[in-house]
Amino acid sequence: MTLRELAWAAEGRQRAEWNRTAALLATVANVNRDPRRHPAPYEPEQFNPFARKEGRKQTVMRLDAEQSVKALAGVLGGQARERRAR
Repeated sequence: MTLRELAWAAEGRQRAEWNRTAALLATVANVNRDPRRHPAPYEPEQFNPFARKEGRKQTVMRLDAEQSVKALAGVLGGQARERRAR
């Protein structure tokens, strides 16, 4: 395989894995969703960094671990605990 083909294969695998992960995240968010505060159900595309946004170029969102915890806590309605420096 050429380097380009390997890159395409790696990106395809990442997309497939993110599709599964986004579906799971949307399911968890919808189970814990308060219909009065957020009447519309969450869609997997809202959690998938490979999903295209309308009118914008496709970009991959890169979050560090702390940002990911805060984002997930915000979706689930909880609060992320601040990590103390050692």
